[in-house]
Amino acid sequence: MSPTNKDRQLHRDALVSKCAAYIQAGVGLVLVDVVTERFADLHRELLIRLGADDPVCEPTLSGSAYRPVERGDTTVLDVWREPIAVDQPLPTLPLWLRGGLCLPVELEATYERTCIEQRVQPAA
Repeated sequence: MSPTNKDRQLHRDALVSKCAAYIQAGVGLVLVDVVTERFADLHRELLIRLGADDPVCEPTLSGSAYRPVERGDTTVLDVWREPIAVDQPLPTLPLWLRGGLCLPVELEATYERTCIEQRVQPAA
């Protein structure tokens, strides 16, 4: 997500609605929040939108992965959440595709490659 996604309630609602629509359509999702200058827990807002029972407030800098899966006659949401901290390596999260295929999203490797390709000095 970007700072704009967190700066106003209208923007937060738009992002949460888009993410909820993907999940409700059976699409796996990875949501990464590394925005330090705005405070909002969009993971929690997404879980509330999806009807989760009173999700726990956790650190807002995090990576979260969501997988809608049918168990019996019910669709449930599997959630993986990893904290993110400044000066710490970024986590690897699962991206679940339809049909049960899971791809690892290696955030640290992606960050490092992006810095090299964009000729940006990575944060020390």
